[in-house]
Amino acid sequence: MAAASFCAVPEDRPVPGFLVRGEWRFERALRPSDLSPAGFEERGAQAGVRFNGFYLFQITDARLALAA
Repeated sequence: MAAASFCAVPEDRPVPGFLVRGEWRFERALRPSDLSPAGFEERGAQAGVRFNGFYLFQITDARLALAA
């Protein structure tokens, strides 16, 4: 099962060093009024940002099919 990995970084935080150009790409900014992407968990994002400064999440083929 293929998966897509994402890293959410608040605009007021530095981009983590592991996000290397060419290996990762900017997708879009998320605004509070936007629908969250499949796999994005708000509580997990809040905890991830609090402890790490970013939030990693993944979308599997099954979730991609549901999101389409």
